[in-house]
Amino acid sequence: MLLKDIIHFYFTIYTPGFPSDLTTPSFALSGIGFSPDEAPNAKQKILEYEYSHSSSVNFAIPFSPEKRQEYLDETIRSTAGDIIPQTRQWSLIKESVLPDTDPQTADRFSAAFGLARTLDRQLIEEVATSEISLVRHIIYLRRLVLRYVKTLLMFVWTMSVTFVLLPFVQDDQYPIFFFMAVGYLIWSALVMRIIRLPLGWIYRHLHGIPDENHIDQQLMILESQVKPFCQAAIAASLVAIVISALVYFT
Repeated sequence: MLLKDIIHFYFTIYTPGFPSDLTTPSFALSGIGFSPDEAPNAKQKILEYEYSHSSSVNFAIPFSPEKRQEYLDETIRSTAGDIIPQTRQWSLIKESVLPDTDPQTADRFSAAFGLARTLDRQLIEEVATSEISLVRHIIYLRRLVLRYVKTLLMFVWTMSVTFVLLPFVQDDQYPIFFFMAVGYLIWSALVMRIIRLPLGWIYRHLHGIPDENHIDQQLMILESQVKPFCQAAIAASLVAIVISALVYFT
């Protein structure tokens, strides 16, 4: 679940301004371009600089010319050209670049902007997209960070119990399976409290959680997923204690 959260935070298949049926996975953090409505002449010079210098293309697309052509041409073909932002179609930018600029190279360069989800939005659109982006990232990041801390605490708790058990399971004079069952009974009985610690830290100044209904369920989904396994672990440990005790002490 933690690894899934990381992927969902960093990647998306939706970006405002791109066709809704373009589902190419991309980095959720989209690029930010200079808004054309701020200074049209400046935007034209920016485009001219970007498309008229081979160093710009080589820097943005770090592949050999052959791999660059194969990769980007295939990307353009497989997306029916939708990967190229509308504002960077050759028909719209050819007046802003130098006459000797190669149209195919320009399309590949534009496709790289599309893969990075960089659009030449109007200033209002750029601000709106930034606000939407912040909302998305905050929603995912708060769950990701909280789940990361819970997972780390569970890992530390598991390692701590395991290290305490090591001397007993390495010495043949002790009933190995009995101590293992007792140890993991303690582990499974307390692990839910360990997972709940981060929420307790958030509400520490209130000396407890006043109303759990106020907590977003997305922040507690890990507990609901882990709880059945903990209950099964408690039951299995109790059975193991009984069986190992009967075997060892009889």
